Amino acid sequence: MIKYTIRQNWRDHIERNLKNEKLNERTIADWKKSQYVGLAGELCFARFLDDNGIDFDYCGDKSYDFDFACGDTFIDVKSRSSNFIPVPYATDFAITDYLEFQRTDIYVFTAVCEKEIYLLGWEHKDRFWNHEHAVKWKAGDKRSQSIVKADCTSLKVCYLAPMESLLTYLSVKDENSTL
Repeated sequence: MIKYTIRQNWRDHIERNLKNEKLNERTIADWKKSQYVGLAGELCFARFLDDNGIDFDYCGDKSYDFDFACGDTFIDVKSRSSNFIPVPYATDFAITDYLEFQRTDIYVFTAVCEKEIYLLGWEHKDRFWNHEHAVKWKAGDKRSQSIVKADCTSLKVCYLAPMESLLTYLSVKDENSTL
């Protein structure tokens, strides 16, 4: 888990880029908060890539399927709001099932707190959906303290690959594509 502090210039950038509408008809969360959290996670991940010398193109403003392209690898950043520092064995991420067939290769997971953003880990899209520890939920199920709003699949943070290994994966993939 890697922590970044949310800087005021990040907040300003996010506020300038909020849209006054839902992402799509399937948006189930408060759209403005959801957009803020999503943009914060994407900004943090871009900083992580830049800090580690990984070339990327930001595509979140052009694609519903992925947020970043690193060479021929497409990455979708999944972010959630959090009131506390995430605990890997207790914190999970749920992705609505209609996204199983989106055109992306990798999910990166972030938790956005009031003053910090945590890069929690990553997983190949296909492995996420078929992970032995993934839990399938149906709309209406009771999940922790809430009711599930849409069919989804969840996975605890402890089962994600560490962010450092994503750097290795992207670097090796990039080297192989230039051979």
